[in-house]
Amino acid sequence: MAQWTVVGEAAAVPCQTSDCPGTMRIVGRRGVCPVCGKTYQREKPRHSSRLIVELTDLDVARMLAHALRCDPRDFAILGFLASGFRRSEVVGGDDNMVMLPGVHVEDVLLDQQGVRVVGKGQSPALREGRDPKRVLQPVPRVFLEAALRRGFENGPLFEDVNTHQVGDLVKEYARLAAHPEWEEVRAHRLRHWYSNAIRKRIGNQGPTALLEWQDTMRHSRSSAGSVTVAFYSGETTTFERRLEICLLAFAPVLAELQSPTFLQSLPAPLPAPQQNDTPSFRVLSNSVSFRKSSDSERETVSDNLILTVSSTDPPVQVRESEPSSAPVDLAPAVPVVEELPKLEPAAVESAVDPVQGSKVEDVVVEDPPPLEVVNEPSVPAEPPVVSKPERQPQPAPPALPTREQILKAWTSLRVKQRRDLTEEREFIKSLWKWGERKKRLQRMQCSRPGCKEDAVARDPPAVNGQPWPLFCEEHCLRDPPAGWLPV
Repeated sequence: MAQWTVVGEAAAVPCQTSDCPGTMRIVGRRGVCPVCGKTYQREKPRHSSRLIVELTDLDVARMLAHALRCDPRDFAILGFLASGFRRSEVVGGDDNMVMLPGVHVEDVLLDQQGVRVVGKGQSPALREGRDPKRVLQPVPRVFLEAALRRGFENGPLFEDVNTHQVGDLVKEYARLAAHPEWEEVRAHRLRHWYSNAIRKRIGNQGPTALLEWQDTMRHSRSSAGSVTVAFYSGETTTFERRLEICLLAFAPVLAELQSPTFLQSLPAPLPAPQQNDTPSFRVLSNSVSFRKSSDSERETVSDNLILTVSSTDPPVQVRESEPSSAPVDLAPAVPVVEELPKLEPAAVESAVDPVQGSKVEDVVVEDPPPLEVVNEPSVPAEPPVVSKPERQPQPAPPALPTREQILKAWTSLRVKQRRDLTEEREFIKSLWKWGERKKRLQRMQCSRPGCKEDAVARDPPAVNGQPWPLFCEEHCLRDPPAGWLPV
């Protein structure tokens, strides 16, 4: 008889029936009330509510025209994205916890109008350390010439750009192209435009057209709707045919780029959003600025609170000056001349001293004797005494953990890895179905050749910087490797 194991408690909420005092038990999206016997079901949540923008040929042509004026690098990146590339495949970046290499100079074949690309489907090979498969993807010559114009002889073509900057770059050129919903234009929208352009101009709409579309977009044929169709569909579409389809998709766009009338009649860019140049700071609860002093009157704040403080305008540096009690008049100073009363000559002659009774005699003022300058010998100033800073004692190096601490940290790491892998496996089972679920669960099997058991741990790689490989209970390391230390 099967054994039942307690795995948790079911959530309980009040019954939604108005006159029912019972409590519903929630299992998944359903709730059952044992009192009234009714069952309720919640609506399935939406994964995303953002606006989906579909680009037209005119939108893509305007974006490429502005990029052609601004920078050949941006023109080449937009051209690769519009040719069906993902942004991590162009500039390199993280895809499914694996770093894709991006497009290198050696991957560009100018004469064939193609680029060897490592797609996101090669993530398992990169994770296991195997040589990934490179697919020759057609790209119009004008974008390849712009990419090679940067002058790199080898290595990545766009090592100065990351995936986040590619997203900002696409939005900026959508704004310059006067797209009304430019803030919602993602880099993957250019790949969607390429997919729609292929289906419009591929020529036929039968099963062959579907397979050609899948090969041009680098999709697996197992997603054609039937394993039998994928098995009997024959060989993949040749590169010559895929290049023909690519040039047909770009025909109206390249025709607009070669038209002087189109380049001169581009609409005015939309206004850019206002950027806040004020730097922001985050004050953590354990910082000095957040501690409460003994004489503070403010209330006690929770330790989990994080305050966001925005700095104000930078202070203006002024010269030091002495305080003045009276306001200063900035008008130029005007010399004040006192006007003396004018005396008549007769009045001067009749002026008599009231004591002597005689006339006022002229007063002669003698000049003071000149001052003698005495040159005293100058005393040399003593040099200032500079105190040497005291040497601060060097902090002692951190002590290495003991063997018991290392084993305890290794055990905690194993428990966390097992829990994370189990949760990821359950998430895949709840989200994906059929072939996609099987493919994703196979990636979480043991990395040892020939072993198909579910992985329970990740062992440190032999080379630093590489992803940690997955191993099952039998093949994973029991003890920490030599030289391993807890972080």
